[in-house]
Amino acid sequence: MERSGFPETPNWKPMMKWKNYYQPNTLYFFTSRITEKIHILRTDDFKQIVVGSLQKYLDKYVVSLHGYVIMDNHIHILISAPTADGVKRCVQQTLRDSSCKMSRKLESFLDTPFASQAQSILQIFAKHSNGKARYAVWKEQARGIPIDTPTVFHTQLDYIHNNPVRAQLVSEPSAYQFSSYLSIYQDKPGILPIKSPTIL
Repeated sequence: MERSGFPETPNWKPMMKWKNYYQPNTLYFFTSRITEKIHILRTDDFKQIVVGSLQKYLDKYVVSLHGYVIMDNHIHILISAPTADGVKRCVQQTLRDSSCKMSRKLESFLDTPFASQAQSILQIFAKHSNGKARYAVWKEQARGIPIDTPTVFHTQLDYIHNNPVRAQLVSEPSAYQFSSYLSIYQDKPGILPIKSPTIL
C-alpha cells in the first residue's frame, strides 16, 4: 500500500566499518540500511528506485537474485554470481545509482509542501557524505555474509520474507509486494526476477 509523507529522523550512532570478502560462485546474504535508519523507502516511488537500480546491475554483471525484501529503511538480498567481482560491483553500483536517484527525488520536493522534511533529510545525508558524493543515502557499504548450506539459505529466506510481518506492515508475507515471497512460494510474477540457487 502506498504511503506518503516523511518520517522523523532518529539519532545517529557511529559503528565500526564492516569488511566484505567476495568469492566466486558463492551465495551471499546482503543487508544495507539507509543512513540514520530514515524511512525514506516508505513510499513505493522510492522503493521502485531501488528495484530499478538492482535490476540494472543484476543484468549488467550476470548476477542471480535468490531472494529479497525492500523495507522502509533497509534492504535484504540473497545473490550469487560466477565471479567475485560481479557480486561486488552489482552491490556497490546498485547502492551508488539508487543513492543518486533518491537524492534527486528528494531535491524535487524542495518546491513542494514537503520542502522542510526533504531539506532536513538531505542535510543528514550530506553530513554523512564523503569522497565525491554530495549525499550518503546508504549507511556505509552493504554487509555481505556468505551462505554455505541449504539450511542456512532457507533460514535467511524466511527471515527476509517475515521482515514486513515483524515490522507490522502486513499480517502475512504474501501480502507484501516488495519481496520475493510470491515468486518463490506461489509462482507469481514479482517485481524482480528470482532464480533458484544451484551452488549450495
